[in-house]
Amino acid sequence: MLYFSTKAEVLQELSKIISTAKILPIFRFTVSDFEKNKNIIVSDIQQFFSDEKLIIRSSAKTEDNFETSNAGKYESILNIPKSNSDKISEAIINVIGSYDKYLESDEFLFSQC
Repeated sequence: MLYFSTKAEVLQELSKIISTAKILPIFRFTVSDFEKNKNIIVSDIQQFFSDEKLIIRSSAKTEDNFETSNAGKYESILNIPKSNSDKISEAIINVIGSYDKYLESDEFLFSQC
């Protein structure tokens, strides 16, 4: 049986094994990564994507599990301008703030809109 811990991990693994669906490239990182290296994370996001508009989605370990689904519970932010590092940081901070209680290992994923 396969077990994945977060939405971001599931999407990355599915993109490797499913050829009939289009899964956009994602940039995945943890709360801890962001807290330790904010500027590097933002710069890496800007370099990773070619599209000008991005989306950030939650990928917390508590989001979905075998007992419950918290789909839609946490913040997702659309149309973040790739060129605006302040808007990217602000979006990340807003998603962290939407978690009831977060773990340093909780993740986020950025993708193209």
